[in-house]
Amino acid sequence: MDTATAVQLATVLAGGVTSSVIVQLVKKYIPSDWRLPFSLLLSGVIALLALWLTGSFQSPLNATVITAAVMGVAQTIYAVIAKAYVDLDTTPVTVTTAPTVTPSDSGDAK
Repeated sequence: MDTATAVQLATVLAGGVTSSVIVQLVKKYIPSDWRLPFSLLLSGVIALLALWLTGSFQSPLNATVITAAVMGVAQTIYAVIAKAYVDLDTTPVTVTTAPTVTPSDSGDAK
């Protein structure tokens, strides 16, 4: 593996981890409906930063691969963390409600 490939691989991994960490830190401030679009957008921005750092804008193939890899790593880490969190938070919740009976429902006809 040559140095350029190693730098690109390290940048992809660092970008994916950084994106996931940022999403995990700020997700409590983001409405749940907007978390996925936010994490994808943030991954895209970090992928652009990775492209700039590695100088891969000159090669469209490298740019595409690095962008997809950063976003894939970030989303995989995010999904693993979310799945682990859901699995830890599986305490059963029981809801009991007593039926309410109104005089009209009691069967008494007048």
